[in-house]
Amino acid sequence: RQFNIESQDQLWIHKGIEAVNDSIAGEKEVRILSNDVLNALVGYLGCHVGLFYSIHNNVLEYTAGYSVPDTDTVPKKIRLGETLVGQAALKKETIHLQNLPEDYMVVKSAAGSAKAEHVLIIPLVHEKVVEGVIEMGSLTPFSDTALSLAEQVKSNITVALETAKNRSRLQELLEHTKSQAEELQVQHNELEHMNSELEVQAHKLQASEEELRVQQEELMQTNQELEERTKIVEERNQLIAERNIEIQQKARDLEQSTKYKSEFLANMSHELRTPLNSILLLSRLLSENTHQNLVAEQVEYAQVIQSSGNGLLSLIDEILDLSKIEAGKMELEFNLVTIESIIQNLKSLFSPVAKEKGLDFNISLDADV
Repeated sequence: RQFNIESQDQLWIHKGIEAVNDSIAGEKEVRILSNDVLNALVGYLGCHVGLFYSIHNNVLEYTAGYSVPDTDTVPKKIRLGETLVGQAALKKETIHLQNLPEDYMVVKSAAGSAKAEHVLIIPLVHEKVVEGVIEMGSLTPFSDTALSLAEQVKSNITVALETAKNRSRLQELLEHTKSQAEELQVQHNELEHMNSELEVQAHKLQASEEELRVQQEELMQTNQELEERTKIVEERNQLIAERNIEIQQKARDLEQSTKYKSEFLANMSHELRTPLNSILLLSRLLSENTHQNLVAEQVEYAQVIQSSGNGLLSLIDEILDLSKIEAGKMELEFNLVTIESIIQNLKSLFSPVAKEKGLDFNISLDADV
């Protein structure tokens, strides 16, 4: 029986390796490769969320995500040593985490969300050089077989990622070389044209000394004009430099003004939410007409207020998110909270909905919590 289990594990690992190898097959760009690998590996391991980072200039850059709830909150760039992802890349060692805090990594679906209980961070290393990092979160523990599969496929993934990067760099080099060749060809054609003109001029110079004298006089005149034009160009360049300084100052002033605007919108949006939520609650209670003391027209007015308020609340939420991002205020805050406050917040949030749906909503707390 033990032999059968081991054989099944080996067969499962073999199929997983085939799935990952299929995802890295072909000539793919880095982001497409990252997405295909993440879909194959996360899906086969039964994980619920995943992130893929590729290193560029010693900085980990976000290239793909799997079931990421909000990409705006995902760090787009991570330096080596920063966060657990950067630490895994720096140490070149896999990190396996369990019993994580509530807000470390969240798994979301249309019905709700839950924290990822287990996280696996895999550095992609080839010949002692880090090429990227894969981070995966799961609601269930990683089995030894799953960990073994992750270790076995990371080498192939790393080589594929390095190959994709080299292919991209080679393509850029080829395009640059092609551009240089085209420029050289243009210069060559211009030189040939100039040589033809010089030959014609040489024949004319040989034909007559008078023509040579005239051409010398014309050349002196041309040089004088060039000097005058050079002086004009220098004056224009000086004027352009002064204008650039003015433009840069105006740009800094505009940036500061934008920052003040974003901070103002963030503060105003936050201040508007509290009274608006009260209006929504009161309008909903009025529209329900529990005491039957309102006429149909008044109930309709209350429903219009509630509908308009919900639309305004959604707009305020969007403005709040955008303004927070512009103002650089979109960050995580860690605070101590009591279980009683959490229960009270949940009751306040879901009790009206449960009541509206005709459902019983209860929260039980063990005595030892």
